[in-house]
Amino acid sequence: MNFLKGIVRIVSNKRVGTGFVVSDDGLIATCAHVLGTFRLETAFVVFQESGEQREAKVLAEGWRGVDTGDVAWLSVSGVLPGGVQALPLGSSWGTGGQTFVTFVYPGVGEVEGVRGAGTILGHGAKTRAGQPLLQLRSSEVTAGFSGAPVWDEVRQCVIGMVVIAAERDELGKLGETAFAIPTETLHAICPALQVSDLCPYRSLEAFTEVDSAFFFGRGWIIDELVASLKEEQRFLAVFGPSGCGKSSLIPRLRAGAIPRSDRWAILVTRPTDPTFQDILTGLNQHSPPTAVIIDPFEELFTTVSDAARTEAVTELTRLLENTSSITLVIVMRNDFYNRFVQHESLVPWLSRGLVNISPNVSRYDLITMAKEPVALVGMGFEGGLAEAMVTDTLTTPFMESRDIGSSTVLPLLEFALTQLWERHRNGMLTRQAYEQIEGVTGCLTQWANQAYYRFEEQQRPLVRYLFTALVHLGDRAQHIPDTRRRRVLTSLVRNEEERAEVFKVVQRLVAARLLVMSQDIESKQETIEMIHDALLWE
Repeated sequence: MNFLKGIVRIVSNKRVGTGFVVSDDGLIATCAHVLGTFRLETAFVVFQESGEQREAKVLAEGWRGVDTGDVAWLSVSGVLPGGVQALPLGSSWGTGGQTFVTFVYPGVGEVEGVRGAGTILGHGAKTRAGQPLLQLRSSEVTAGFSGAPVWDEVRQCVIGMVVIAAERDELGKLGETAFAIPTETLHAICPALQVSDLCPYRSLEAFTEVDSAFFFGRGWIIDELVASLKEEQRFLAVFGPSGCGKSSLIPRLRAGAIPRSDRWAILVTRPTDPTFQDILTGLNQHSPPTAVIIDPFEELFTTVSDAARTEAVTELTRLLENTSSITLVIVMRNDFYNRFVQHESLVPWLSRGLVNISPNVSRYDLITMAKEPVALVGMGFEGGLAEAMVTDTLTTPFMESRDIGSSTVLPLLEFALTQLWERHRNGMLTRQAYEQIEGVTGCLTQWANQAYYRFEEQQRPLVRYLFTALVHLGDRAQHIPDTRRRRVLTSLVRNEEERAEVFKVVQRLVAARLLVMSQDIESKQETIEMIHDALLWE
């Protein structure tokens, strides 16, 4: 398909920008900032394929301003001009290493329309508000590319929309770095969109707000979190296993589950974020109503310095005691409870808002987690396969019962389901594919080993070094488990001679979905960590 058939030039208030057609009834996607600071009633669009100009209505429904998502929708009435086609949307998950192309109207002299191309680096980056971004590398993409589609040439579909182009830092780096809003976010804002190959599973990736539609099996957890916040709006501590559903709480808050929470600003951060301390110190009595969600909170005890930990606890105490407009939600693994209660100023707040998430998960919940997401995208399992996978999950070395399991196996099940979905045939997840991936317990080991042995033999010691450097060793005597360790990428370079090789190996491991790379937009520092604790267990 020629993706230019779906490109439009947007003209509003003497501004020129780019958008693309996403449905046959004339729905067009672009970035909110392409239209300006505030939502306009109308704008004009010119179709690249036909040259025809039409007036378009800027929809109030689905509008997300620059600070709340930066997405806008326009609608043209009537039949689309001849030759114009809606661009198919595809899942952005599993991307990394592929090439992309795009097309924009950046206002370059007399030229009306410029192509761009580059490489998709994958997920990991996010906005300060916690919304996920797709990272790109391109020598052409600049600020003028906002609203343009990220067209995956191999799969012939749009996997994102360009939203940010990074500026060069003082060392002249990052000039080829850009970010896109994933199609999953567009789908979450406008569920009527058809995403042709939307993967309903998240491999080892953490669930985010845009994935809330696929969070099944433990909805009662979100009900408990909402009920606790209704009783005590200022503070909530969530102790439980990884992936306990915090991301599904955010849409409930945006929908007004707590009185007036639909008007709250929501900040998602973690102690190792470069902007973490700035976020805390920047909040005060004059701040608008804001929910600050810190996840994983245990990083405060495993990764940051003693001085930074003391400063953070002091700021959190100040916020809770003096800033009534702030709602603080902390999410941490329950095996770090003893470390938390050593900080006396925070302990009294536990009596006001605490939810302990049981690590136990029932067979029924596991089957629901397997079946419901794939049903949501119109697919299914061969007869009895989902139940067989759950049986295998409940008979791993972690389990003692065939009816109740530990949530520690959820990442393994989710990873196996993702591998199975990637091998689906005619909308069906098959037993043959399940045998190929060696089942729930074998697929992660198989995947990691395959990635490792694709490296040249002389590169493998560097791979081992990188993974070792990304582990924070625990202390059995103090009941502190081993955990993932988030590191600044440049700190992993032991000498200048190996810098290029380290970056090359890291990129391959990110593409293999074993490591995840993030970048803070303000500090421009890239960080790296293992994608999930399951890599430590398996």
